[in-house]
Amino acid sequence: GVPAVITDEISEGDVEKEIIGSATKRGVDLIVMGAKGVKGLTSFIVGSTTRGVVLHSTVPVLAVKRRQWDVQPPLRVLFATDGSEYSESAATFLSSISFNIDTELTVLHVIQSPVHDIPERFFVEIDDRIKEEVANVRKMEFERADRIIEHAISLLSGNFKGIKHLIKVGDPSTEILSVAKNLGTDIIVTGCRGVKGLKGMLGSVSRNIMRHAECSFLIGRSC
Repeated sequence: GVPAVITDEISEGDVEKEIIGSATKRGVDLIVMGAKGVKGLTSFIVGSTTRGVVLHSTVPVLAVKRRQWDVQPPLRVLFATDGSEYSESAATFLSSISFNIDTELTVLHVIQSPVHDIPERFFVEIDDRIKEEVANVRKMEFERADRIIEHAISLLSGNFKGIKHLIKVGDPSTEILSVAKNLGTDIIVTGCRGVKGLKGMLGSVSRNIMRHAECSFLIGRSC
């Protein structure tokens, strides 16, 4: 394994505050927790302490779900990026972690398109000029998606080999969770918020991943 300095600490008080306080005091780079505590439900719902740490931590948090405790290689990582500075920060952090050489990484970008879900049957009622505008918007959306994917891969290629990538269209949370399930993902990685998120607050996509992911998740922090 990777050499590390191991220390221990026993604290008394509010668990969430003690964990975050200790992390701040020690200047740690990553908090790793089980997704649920001893009183957790048997479902994949994240426990209140883990949720609180994810929401208020100033450093990335990795929450490990039970089925990941004995995962056999290769480890499958799904990195979801929207091209924001927060996704870039998460990618930079992800690239700093030492993974086994056979770890499989997939980079995913989900296009939220105002025009992509317009049914083709409606086009008969739209004049050629509007059709052309819709086609141009779709083309630009996919070109931007390609640039986002390429940039993410450039940040991650030094630590991962044979990176795969996917572009989906739809609701980001829904698509991320669906892709993760279809790929048998072990860890979902996202930024703390997206391009439209409020500063200092965990974004809605990251919150949904935290609430509904069936696998472990790592949420980067730079908010």
